[in-house]
Amino acid sequence: MTELQFVFRDNAVLTQEQKETFVVLEVVESDVSNSESDLESVKNSSEGGISTTVN
Repeated sequence: MTELQFVFRDNAVLTQEQKETFVVLEVVESDVSNSESDLESVKNSSEGGISTTVN
């Protein structure tokens, strides 16, 4: 759970707009973690063909 979620949950009074934003943030966060897993899979399956090193 992120700090951002704690901030929202500890705030007793939320406007409707804030509630909608909160839901969107939760969805985006789960999408991001899924993408990170996919990226790890790609990195692990590639034969070092992709280098992120900056000279």
